[in-house]
Amino acid sequence: MDLPALIARNTRRLLGAFEPNPRHRGRKLAELMGIPRTMAYRYLKQVSTVKVLEQLAGILGVEASVLLDASPSEIEVVQARVEVDGARYDCVAWLGDKQIEPFAADTLLAWQDGHRWQIERFRKRREAGREVLRLEVIVELVADVETVVAVLSDDKRFLSALVADLDENGYAAVVHASAADLLADIGRHAPDVLILDTQDADGLAAQASAAAGDIVQTIVVTELERSANPVMGRFFVKKNAARILILLHELAPGRRA
Repeated sequence: MDLPALIARNTRRLLGAFEPNPRHRGRKLAELMGIPRTMAYRYLKQVSTVKVLEQLAGILGVEASVLLDASPSEIEVVQARVEVDGARYDCVAWLGDKQIEPFAADTLLAWQDGHRWQIERFRKRREAGREVLRLEVIVELVADVETVVAVLSDDKRFLSALVADLDENGYAAVVHASAADLLADIGRHAPDVLILDTQDADGLAAQASAAAGDIVQTIVVTELERSANPVMGRFFVKKNAARILILLHELAPGRRA
């Protein structure tokens, strides 16, 4: 298995600890990362940049090396509670497929208490449990992330009205004065969605994705009827703030939307 696919596979496995239903894991990943669902589903198929690898590790609360783990896929990954120095922590655990009763009293085992897995030393229960092959304490989960929309427009009046609508609908608008300013900022902090109302929007959208090191979901304002290209993250809409907001909401709902 190639590395991008391996990272995606491990991401899916880890998400299973947070969202049991495979159908909802893309939505869960989008929620945790604060990104559009289309982008989240892409990451569940392959992850090709170090930047995204580090982001995934951060929101899942594990080291990046965990997402590079090539252990067999049949090993079950669960979310559990573990006691460390008298305090209990949430963790992600890799469990063997059989119940064991070890000789060593300090061996970590997992037991399912109702709907939650509990991990403790064998000496505390003295009963057979699932072998813990690996354990990672969850250090942080990102939630309630603000949806950032970068905007570049040659039409100052339209820009002012659009930014007001974005703010009213729970989006954090970042207005750029020029293409150079936009690309420089995206290289540091990629937005959730980019809105372009410029003559060279197509070329600029490609440059934005290159600067970010990943596909940037881009809404291009145009007077022509054009078909969307979700794979490349390219969407087209006429110059109408209401239509833009409808499309934007489908890509990335605002905090109050």
